[in-house]
Order: sequence, then structure tokens, then C-alpha cells
Amino acid sequence: MVVSGRAHGGSMLQYRLYCLGGDEDGHKITKSYEIEALSDGEAIAQAKAMKQPVICELWNRARLVATIPPHRD
Repeated sequence: MVVSGRAHGGSMLQYRLYCLGGDEDGHKITKSYEIEALSDGEAIAQAKAMKQPVICELWNRARLVATIPPHRD
């Protein structure tokens, strides 16, 4: 699944959101999503809006951008 940001004429950056869990330590990737955004901040906002119930990591290539805590209602 690809989540796209708004097109503002700038270059879109490619991110991957990896949702973790599935083992005792929570270090197994259970889901991943592609995110396109204009900035780290926009990518973080998109990742948070996905409201994942587990901890997720947002990556831009080999760079860890953010750790997203589990969504709580």
C-alpha cells in the first residue's frame, strides 16, 4: 500500500513504515507500508494518521526517521 502526500511541485521522498510485533520482544516486522511525502514531518504525520495498534518505525532508506508509538483510543 502506498500512502501519498500532497503534490506541491517539490520532490516526493520515499519512506517505509515498519510495524513491529509478533514475537516476545516485538522485533518482528508484521506489516509494512510505503509512504510518499515532501518532508520528514509530513511523513511522520501520515504514519501517525494510520493509527497502528503496535509500535512502528519510519525509515527513509537506511535512516531511521521516527519511532511511532502504538495508537490508543
